[in-house]
Amino acid sequence: MAPAPELVAYVVELMGTDIAPAPRRMFGGWGLFVGDVMFALIFSDRLYLRVDDDTRPNFEARGLAPFSYDRRDGPREMRSYFEAPDTVFDDPEEMAEWARQALDAAFRVRAAKTRSNRR
Repeated sequence: MAPAPELVAYVVELMGTDIAPAPRRMFGGWGLFVGDVMFALIFSDRLYLRVDDDTRPNFEARGLAPFSYDRRDGPREMRSYFEAPDTVFDDPEEMAEWARQALDAAFRVRAAKTRSNRR
């Protein structure tokens, strides 16, 4: 089930002009991008944020679930995105903070991949 466009617009608004994500439709959901870097995913009316080794423990400590989707051969987990805490939907400052951390994680992952490709 594709997320409602109203939810996408609300999340973008909550993240604020500092981050100013650009939503793009993809695979039955929406990716949120800054430039060409995806840092968030909205799928089935849930917001997932990009994590890396630095930020994943914050999500796990709160009991937040990784992004998962169903395939013909069973469910798949994508541990590079975790569900955002529900509290971010009530507080623009908290949303902006979590979004900033996700964006920073996305840039760190991209930089690490670029370095490893140079070798």
